[in-house]
Amino acid sequence: MNRTVSATNVLATLLAAASLTLAAVSLAFAWANQGLPVNSMVVDAPKWFGTQNALSTVVFAAPGWYLAMKAPRVPFGWVLLVGALAHGIAGAGWGYMVASEVAHRDYPLPWLAVVLSASGAAVEVAILAFILTFYPDGKRPAGVIGWVGIACVGLGIAGVAVAVVDPFSALAQDPNSSLAQLNNPIGVPAIARFTDEGFLLLAPAAIASLFVLLVRWIRATGESKQVLRWVVLGIVVSFVTLPLDLMGNEWEMLSAQLPTVLILAALVAGSLRHRVYGIEVVVSRAFVYATLLGVVALVFGSIVGTSCTKHRGC
Repeated sequence: MNRTVSATNVLATLLAAASLTLAAVSLAFAWANQGLPVNSMVVDAPKWFGTQNALSTVVFAAPGWYLAMKAPRVPFGWVLLVGALAHGIAGAGWGYMVASEVAHRDYPLPWLAVVLSASGAAVEVAILAFILTFYPDGKRPAGVIGWVGIACVGLGIAGVAVAVVDPFSALAQDPNSSLAQLNNPIGVPAIARFTDEGFLLLAPAAIASLFVLLVRWIRATGESKQVLRWVVLGIVVSFVTLPLDLMGNEWEMLSAQLPTVLILAALVAGSLRHRVYGIEVVVSRAFVYATLLGVVALVFGSIVGTSCTKHRGC
């Protein structure tokens, strides 16, 4: 038993360490790539993509590592660690591509960096759908709503697959530039017609999974209802980020990632408050509310601070 626990602890720590290392690489690339003309070279360039994914890596890694250490038989900690690793890969991959193609450092395999960046960021939706469908007991919800949740997870995975085989034929602003020659060798040309997989697959998966959670909460009773209430609170609070979507580009990316941060914060708060999975951490209600308020303040403080910076290409 001790050997099994030790192995899972080591694995969880290695995954968290790898994720945080990639987050550091993402931030290093973001700093090094400041001032590069990314917007003029890359179509719809997400200006803060590397920094956002580095922060998302930490948001996924911290609760994922803690939960995997305390309750290794529960899938959610491991799923969150996979999400942390994916975000770290996404941020580092984006920075690598910008340094290689925009800064003309000519690193090897830049196409692979683009594939990993796009697919890594897309993993978040499948993970969110999984959590909202199966948290906290890991069982499929009864009735049709359970199958809807599984379909949401499937759509999220399909979005990741589409990102992997996207030929990225419309990546460069200038069709005659070297960046325009950066094509995905495993790309499927037909997928170019559906380059907005976020709209066709990921957005429906994310929205429908929120509906699944709301239905589960309405139908739940007793302690399950109390636990799910925290996640519902995170969803409600996350609606304040929706206006960012109207601002386009990097703000649109923020509007997609910030709700996940708030939902995970609420999930962690609820889990600690109700000692889910037997984690004996006594947390007062005032502390939980203050934590959620702090997350919201941090989110908007980050938005205001980032909007005031003059750096580009991060």
